[in-house]
Amino acid sequence: MRITQIVGPLVPCSRSTWWRYVKTGRAPQPFKLGAGVTAWRVGDIRAWLAGQQP
Repeated sequence: MRITQIVGPLVPCSRSTWWRYVKTGRAPQPFKLGAGVTAWRVGDIRAWLAGQQP
């Protein structure tokens, strides 16, 4: 999943907040698809969302 598919539709925060979560380990680590292309595994995002408190 790309960041635009996560931030907004699934996680109500800004892109900078999402990157802060990633940096501090609060959100799943991404992987690089290429130069300037970062993505997250769908399973990682689903597991992370399932573990979040409402």
